[in-house]
Amino acid sequence: DYGCFTKILNNLISNAFKYTPPQGYIKLSVSIEDNTLLLKMYNTGKGVRKEDIQVIFNQYTVLDNIKENSIKGLSSRNGLGLAICQSMTELLQGSIDIESEINKFAEFIVKLPYLEIDVNPLESAIQNDTDSSISILSTKNSNRKSVGKEKVNPPENLYKNRIMVIDDNEELLWMIKEMLSDEYNVLIANDGQRGIEILKESIPELIITDIMMPNLDGISLTKQIKQNKHTMHIPLIILSAKTSINEKIEGVESGADAYIPKPFDSQYLKTVIKQLIENKKRLGEYYNSSASAYNFSKGQLLKKEDKDFLQTIVQIINENIDNVNFAPDDLAENLRISIRNLYKKFKELDQRPPKDFIKSHRILYASKLLLTTDLTIKEIMFNTGFTNRTHFYKESAKQFNQTPKEYREANKLKDNSLFSFNP
Repeated sequence: DYGCFTKILNNLISNAFKYTPPQGYIKLSVSIEDNTLLLKMYNTGKGVRKEDIQVIFNQYTVLDNIKENSIKGLSSRNGLGLAICQSMTELLQGSIDIESEINKFAEFIVKLPYLEIDVNPLESAIQNDTDSSISILSTKNSNRKSVGKEKVNPPENLYKNRIMVIDDNEELLWMIKEMLSDEYNVLIANDGQRGIEILKESIPELIITDIMMPNLDGISLTKQIKQNKHTMHIPLIILSAKTSINEKIEGVESGADAYIPKPFDSQYLKTVIKQLIENKKRLGEYYNSSASAYNFSKGQLLKKEDKDFLQTIVQIINENIDNVNFAPDDLAENLRISIRNLYKKFKELDQRPPKDFIKSHRILYASKLLLTTDLTIKEIMFNTGFTNRTHFYKESAKQFNQTPKEYREANKLKDNSLFSFNP
C-alpha cells in the first residue's frame, strides 16, 4: 500500500534526522530479497537501549507516558511516529526490528513481503488521503491479525459504534484511531472544517476533537455541533493540550460533554467514551419508552399530565387560600370539569378527597406563614381560610401533632427551603 509505505518511510527518516548529532551519518538502503522488500534506516548517535525498544513501538505506552518519554529523549511526536511505523508495517504483514549499540548507532530494519495489490498506487494514495472512514487493525499487546490479500482499509463493521476523531496532529490522529478501532469504527479529520463535512455525510455516536486546529478550531466546531438540532445530541469530548481552568471552562461552556487534557491516559479516554455512549443510549431508551411519561412526585410515580393537573390544583387553592367559602365545587368550576369528575380524578390519582385535600393544603400554607412571617396565629388562621380557632388547632394537631404555637417554637430555626408545596 503506497500510503502506508510512505508513512513508514517518512517517520523513519524523520526519526533518523532528529537523533543524528552534528557531523553524524545517515544511510538509507532498499533491496529485494526472496520476494521481500528490505528497508534499512541507519544513523549514528546515542542508539536505543534494549529496554526502550518495546516502549517506542507500543502506542499505549507512548500515549500514557508522553511526558516521561520526553524526559528520556523520545519526543511525543516521534514516539508516536515509530509506533505508527510498527502498526503499519505489520498491517502489511511485515516486521520491523532494531539493531543498536549505545552511543554509536541505531538501525531500523523493515521487512515487507510481496502482496497482490487490488488497486494501483495512485488510487491507493488518494484513498489514504481522502477516506476518513477506514479502520486500522489494533496492535494492542502486539497481537496482530493477518490481513492476507484483503485491502488494508477494510469496510466498517456494522456492529460497531462509529466515532469521529478530529486533530491536526496526523500521528496522534492515527494513533488514537488505531487505539480505538478494536471497539469502534473510527472516522478521522485533520481540522474542524473537514469534520463538519464528514458530519454532513455520516453521523457518529461520539466526537473527539482537539482545540488548536487550522480552518476551524475545536471551540468553534463544538459550538456549531451543539447549536445544530441535528447534531446537538452527539456526545463530544475535547482532547487538548490547553489545560488552564479558564480554558477548560470555555470548552465545557461551548458544549463539550467532557474535557480531557493532553497528555492523557488511554484507558481513561476509553472509559469516558464508553460511558458517554452508554448514557446517550440509556437516554434514548428512556425517551422512547412509556417511562418517560411519568415523574416522581413526593415518592409517588405520576404521569406528567397528572403532575401538571395537581400543580394546577395547588395553584388555584393558593389563589383562594384566604377565601373561607372556597370548596370542591369552586375548584371544579376553575378546572372546568364536573364535581363528579373531580372526585373521580382524585381517586384515580390516589389522593385524599378534594375537601380534605383543600383543608390539608390550608394547614401546610399556614405552617409556612408560621415560620416565615411575624404574623400572629390569629392572623395566619384568617389568612388561610379558617374562622374557628378550635377547628384550626384541631387540624394543625392532626397534621403535625402540635398546636400552631408549638409548631412555630419547634421549627422556627429550621431551613425554610424544606417547605415545598408542589405535589
